[in-house]
Amino acid sequence: MAPNPGKKNVQPPEKHQHTQHLNDVLADALSNWNPATDPPNVIFQFEATVSPNPGGVSQYRCRILPGPTP
Repeated sequence: MAPNPGKKNVQPPEKHQHTQHLNDVLADALSNWNPATDPPNVIFQFEATVSPNPGGVSQYRCRILPGPTP
C-alpha cells in the first residue's frame, strides 16, 4: 500500500472550508498508490489534527488501506 499517506499542514488552522484540504490529501495519497501492485479494493481513511483555541484543523491526512475482498 501507499508508503506515505497524504498529509497537509494548514496555518492558521481551518475552521470552515475543509473540502479542498480533504481533496488535496486524497490526491496526495493516490499519487503514492500503485495500481500495478496495490490491491484494487481499498478503504480511504481520513484523519485530522484539531488545534486548541481558537480551534480548527491544523493537519489533514488520508491513508489508503487494503479493503475487503469482493
